[in-house]
Amino acid sequence: MGAGDVDLLGIALVIIAVGSGLANPLLRRVLIHRMETLTGARVEIRTVSVGWFSLSATVNGLVVHGKEPAGTEPLFSVEQAASDCALIRSGDGGLG
Repeated sequence: MGAGDVDLLGIALVIIAVGSGLANPLLRRVLIHRMETLTGARVEIRTVSVGWFSLSATVNGLVVHGKEPAGTEPLFSVEQAASDCALIRSGDGGLG
């Protein structure tokens, strides 16, 4: 097995992991870290689901904590947030 075969096998394993949802927990941790960095607040996310082939994402249990006292409602809370993306063909024939 040559180096090219190992590279191809690695790429195939990554595609399988991402497509099957095995990468969703890693994506959840990255998303939490990024949101905490951007907002300066503590962020909780229960689950993240990504439809890689349908270009959609769903976040369940999103909570952003501000400086509220313990026992009070968080700054922001949503049970489910969903997003869909679409590739749109531009007038020049390319994807835009």
